[in-house]
Amino acid sequence: MEGLKSPNAAYYVQGKVHYRDIFKDWHCLKVRMFFGGPAGTRMTKDTNGVTLGHLVPDSWGNSEEDESEPDAGQNPN
Repeated sequence: MEGLKSPNAAYYVQGKVHYRDIFKDWHCLKVRMFFGGPAGTRMTKDTNGVTLGHLVPDSWGNSEEDESEPDAGQNPN
């Protein structure tokens, strides 16, 4: 757990979510968030005593874009 508090280590979560809104238009939500690094860490414990780390949005470009229908492998239909 101490290694998580180092300003020299950061953990990134990055991904895309393709979804269709109530008007049947497709969108792609791109997200990258991080934990640790120079921004520091924020850790708490939940009611069961489990340690939780809070992710911070990265300036990489969290964005939402309109798109045509996603590729077959990403289409939830």
